[in-house]
Amino acid sequence: MTKRIRVAFNKFIDVSNFLDKDIIALSKKLKIDIAVDLCGITQDNRKEIFINKVAPIQINFIYPGGVGGYMDYLIADKYVVPQQSENFYFEKIIYLPDCYLPYDSKQNLNNYRKNRAKFNLPETAFVYCCLNNVSKFNPMMFNSWIKIIKNTKNSVLFLLKSNDFSEKNIINEASKNNIDVSRIIFSPIIPFKDIFERYHACDLFLDTFPYGAHTTASEALSCGLPLLTIMGEYFHARVSASLLKNLNVPELIKANIKDYEDYAIYLGNNPEKLKVLKKKIIYYSKNTNTFNTQIYTRNLEKAYQAVYNNYNNNLIPKTIYIN
Repeated sequence: MTKRIRVAFNKFIDVSNFLDKDIIALSKKLKIDIAVDLCGITQDNRKEIFINKVAPIQINFIYPGGVGGYMDYLIADKYVVPQQSENFYFEKIIYLPDCYLPYDSKQNLNNYRKNRAKFNLPETAFVYCCLNNVSKFNPMMFNSWIKIIKNTKNSVLFLLKSNDFSEKNIINEASKNNIDVSRIIFSPIIPFKDIFERYHACDLFLDTFPYGAHTTASEALSCGLPLLTIMGEYFHARVSASLLKNLNVPELIKANIKDYEDYAIYLGNNPEKLKVLKKKIIYYSKNTNTFNTQIYTRNLEKAYQAVYNNYNNNLIPKTIYIN
């Protein structure tokens, strides 16, 4: 990705080893107009350069939520930040017309076949998966998944293996719930080029809550894998729902854990209904802007131009709507 980005610009400067003050000084020397933070409040962030104003216009992007008054704008959409929630953010909201989450449409997703043997999955089983990081798992969701596979014939649960102790703990909890541990299957960390093939081996993605899938949801849905989610009140609990709304499959968005469980069991026991959903997702993946990188890029450029014009006119940051 760095190689692709590097060749897209007239000038590319790697400042990863610079001190904060030196990054700020260089930005001012180059007269940078807009600085975009892709890290938010996460590990290894460089928030101090934004707190100390690295550029006159500062935008919070990708991080799923507000970070504070030192940022001017937050890039979002009407589903992840409903208008009635704007007052909970220090940043002014830039509303993109489609899902705020960018997607790389250069990924070739159409040449994969269902190769379950490669991932140690049974050929004839119904495969529920959650390929989110285990840090998003909690007792409520795990107990829900146990209930789902208990009530679905010939089903397995396919999870991402992040480390040995999490796998051991999950197996122990499954045993306590009288689940045959062979029905819990783990996928090790695999090369990025193989993750799309892994999605094709699954039947239904069970999202986590309250911290749901973001990039993982985008990847899964772009492969035509149906994803079932619970829509919460906060940004990080609404990203999957935004993707599903933009793909015109709101039936996969549930309001509570019971509805989530009931629908997962229903789909597991009625695979023909799941096929209809899959076809719908594939159709709207191609016939909406959700995974159209060119349209997304044009809208993002419009957003940058709008905030720049606002600043040039000596106006304070305001909510921006991109049509």
